[in-house]
Amino acid sequence: MNRLTNKQLGNTVMTIGINQLLDDMSISIIDIQQALSKHTFLNYGELCKEDIEVNNSSIKNDLGTVMSKYFINNICIWIITYLNDYTVILLPSEY
Repeated sequence: MNRLTNKQLGNTVMTIGINQLLDDMSISIIDIQQALSKHTFLNYGELCKEDIEVNNSSIKNDLGTVMSKYFINNICIWIITYLNDYTVILLPSEY
């Protein structure tokens, strides 16, 4: 598999922190869309080897979570997919 399916991604939501960054124009919706696209195509951004292995195991078993970590304008964001349920875009402090 070279991408997450729509079923695996589920609905996508953003947290209050991400919405505030969008309102403040610290990041743009295009930045968020690009990060979500990378996540969907299994580009996990700035993850360590162990986290990538966990992601790959989750995808293989179609169970668990898939996480990505990106920096947009020096702001760290996470995207976490709870496979076959939903995907959340958040700040690490909101986890």
